[in-house]
Amino acid sequence: MDLTGEQKKVVFAGASAQLLVQAGPGTGKTHCLLKRLEFLAEEEELEPGSEILVLSFSVAAVAEVKSRLKDAVEKESITEDLLRTQIRTFDSFASRFIIAVTGQESLAGDYETRIEKATELIVSNEKAMEELQRYRHVLVDEIQDLVGSRAEMTLQILRQVDCGFTLLGDSAQGIYDFQISKQPDAVTSTEFLNQVREFFPELDTNIEFQRNYRVRDNPVLEEISEKGRKLILNNKPMAAAYLFEEYQFLESLGELSNPSVPDNFINNRSCFLCRDNGQVYRLASCLKSMDRPFRIQKRRDEKTVPSWVGWLFLGWSSSEISKRDCISLFEDRLGDGSMDSQEMWDLLLRIVRQRKNSRLLNLNLLRQALKTDAVFPEAEAPTDRDIILSTIH
Repeated sequence: MDLTGEQKKVVFAGASAQLLVQAGPGTGKTHCLLKRLEFLAEEEELEPGSEILVLSFSVAAVAEVKSRLKDAVEKESITEDLLRTQIRTFDSFASRFIIAVTGQESLAGDYETRIEKATELIVSNEKAMEELQRYRHVLVDEIQDLVGSRAEMTLQILRQVDCGFTLLGDSAQGIYDFQISKQPDAVTSTEFLNQVREFFPELDTNIEFQRNYRVRDNPVLEEISEKGRKLILNNKPMAAAYLFEEYQFLESLGELSNPSVPDNFINNRSCFLCRDNGQVYRLASCLKSMDRPFRIQKRRDEKTVPSWVGWLFLGWSSSEISKRDCISLFEDRLGDGSMDSQEMWDLLLRIVRQRKNSRLLNLNLLRQALKTDAVFPEAEAPTDRDIILSTIH
């Protein structure tokens, strides 16, 4: 994909640049993020494993970036060193940060508590500040989803790192302010952007990706998408009514209790959005009775570790395992053909951020990763035919 002029401004900006990018769906945001990582590592000579930090709200977004980096490395279009880039959810970063600063092996509390603890350390602990100072560029994806404790932690990170950063998101997709509706002092998504603009006067805010690659072959859908986006951003009371009128000509898919699911919907690019979990399960029941393949999308911050990891290392007492022993155990216990043994080994090395040619796997690092990271995004990968069911939340 050729870069547009606006995309080039982002990709080829220096490591010290401070950028705020508005990028709607389908405008090449993830592609540009990958190109930016490549530029920072190869042209600005930043060390991916220690000087670049990538943060994102969702497990899905982290998995997408990691997967596309892996694909690019396999095609030999980028250096393997980029696989060592720290690409984390805010929850994962907070957990690892607390361990690095305090030395705690066992972390108490839920993710929200850990994020608040990490923020407290950032503003008051000298070692925490030193830990952040090593970064020379921070990239934050999905900034429209930052509210409450995650927004506050991100603001403190940006203030303490004293380096360049790239913030990417789309204000039209910001839907998480409802989570803090009963917390009057919590930072909203709009307040987050306002504080960033206020604290960083050198911030370049005049960057917007406008070309939508997903609908470029469908002018009707492209027009609806553009109108809908403008109405949402205008935030006028009648916006929803106007937007609804634009969709009146679309074909009905029937009732929730008796849906009509055309054959061309049977792929993993179709999604039914419901108001609540009750509607999701009603629809799932109907699709099951119709023998239609589907998958229920889990919470964006929910982390999954597949059961084969436990079976693989059951009874293994050493802190390391060789590639030979690991593959032997895998083939003896789990060789059902669902995953290639080499693919399994490469995945485990990626999780602990060891080099691809490593012959030993550090199980202490794996144990720590299991406690803090969204390390197995592949565990819930959809099939080519799954319809995805989810709530609007």
